[in-house]
Amino acid sequence: MGERIHYGSLEDVDFSFTNPSKEEKKREGVTLAFSEKTVESQKKYLQDVESLELKKKSRGMTIPTDDKSVKERLRELGEPIILFGEQAPERRERLRNELTKRGREGYSVSLASSTYANEKDELFYTEGSTLLKNARLLMARESLPKARSRLLELKRKREQEQNDNEKIKTEGNSLIKLEPGTEESEMQSSFETDLEKKKSYTSLYSTFGLVSSIVGDDRVLSSCSFSPDGNSLATSSWGGIAKIWDFSSGEMIQTLKGHQERITNIQYYPQMKDVNSLGLASGSADKNICLWSSNSSSPLHTLEGHTDWVNHVAFHPSGRFLGSASRDLSWKLWDLETAKELIDQEGHSKSVISLAFQPDGSLAASGGEDKVGRVWDLRSGKSIWVFRGHSERILSIDFSPNGYQFASAAEDNSIRIWDLRKRRYIQTIPAHSRSITQVKYHPTMDLMISCSIDKTMKIWATCDFTRLKTFNSTATFLGIDISPNGSSLASVHYDKNWKKYTHDELLSYGK
Repeated sequence: MGERIHYGSLEDVDFSFTNPSKEEKKREGVTLAFSEKTVESQKKYLQDVESLELKKKSRGMTIPTDDKSVKERLRELGEPIILFGEQAPERRERLRNELTKRGREGYSVSLASSTYANEKDELFYTEGSTLLKNARLLMARESLPKARSRLLELKRKREQEQNDNEKIKTEGNSLIKLEPGTEESEMQSSFETDLEKKKSYTSLYSTFGLVSSIVGDDRVLSSCSFSPDGNSLATSSWGGIAKIWDFSSGEMIQTLKGHQERITNIQYYPQMKDVNSLGLASGSADKNICLWSSNSSSPLHTLEGHTDWVNHVAFHPSGRFLGSASRDLSWKLWDLETAKELIDQEGHSKSVISLAFQPDGSLAASGGEDKVGRVWDLRSGKSIWVFRGHSERILSIDFSPNGYQFASAAEDNSIRIWDLRKRRYIQTIPAHSRSITQVKYHPTMDLMISCSIDKTMKIWATCDFTRLKTFNSTATFLGIDISPNGSSLASVHYDKNWKKYTHDELLSYGK
């Protein structure tokens, strides 16, 4: 017979634990070994967990952004400070990987060199020179009255627009009569003003277009800039040569030779006095900045200090200073009277591509390859705002004449409009189908111009950021500029030509 199984209550069962006998211990001592595959899987799992923990720690490491500090830390670790063909960002990543590796091997790893070990949460200042102190005081004295005048002018214009709208408003042209002074009334007034502006701009630019195309150099043209009077145009090329042209006739006036590598950017000096004084500044891949007069083919002075390409140059609104952005992860401010470096500003983790000054002269904005932009207070030297939003590197920045907005253009094909008062972006414009090489505000009208490697240039109304007109080309746009009076445009192209855009009644024929 088989075993008899009883189904019943467990009330009388003793669940108390007793010490096992020697025989039971002997039987329990027999264990089954894991298979080799299971052991290997366990080892791999533990290694993966350890690697994940180290990666988490690595991401939280405070690695110095200063290339000099990175080299010092590598030297302390006994590693080569420079590898062949290695740039600063790669060197910084190598330091991070080395610290992670040493952490895995059981070394005692500090996140930074002993010099910087206690500075993680410490606010520190670097003592500046007397020249820098005087420069900051000068910028403060000049920027505050400008800001006050600008705000009063904006207030006057706003009140004037409201008064004009009240005068022309009648019961017949308004579906709903709104009480003056209310929020709804102001919104309607603003809408009607913007509508009138767009109509006038559309009419004005119906006769605006391409007038001529001139071969600028044997190599690709990189940038262009109008003279303060609008009569001349300067162009720069990858051949290391800059040229000055008579804008109306298209004839070359002067050739500027002084750089050993391609010129990345050239700018006219807004406060140029005469042809013998300072007239232009150019930055180059030879790491130098050249200052020029318009009547000499040789530079007046060469500013040396960057350790890599100079990507962009910009004159400060005061006319006393010059800013330069570079691949060496910094931008600098130079005193044009003494030709000395005032500021060597770090803050970006990769190449700084663009630099722009606010019209008052109190702020600067920089953007670059790290897809991040920064706003700097020049009077104190602080970074007061980090603006993020672009998914690719920022190629161009320009401030609006209103002083509180600026535009940034990037390789993500978009333009973002940022408001300093709200400290956020207020508009994203999917402006082009490919990278946007430059964005620029119109000096006298509520307009903005952008150009792209998609071979188009577009004019935008800044009241609502709608597109007013598109100009097509057979070659990539690499740079644009607007004449000081706003009547003309110039562009430089990958096909080595520069093009002239202006008003011409013949352009309206056939429309």
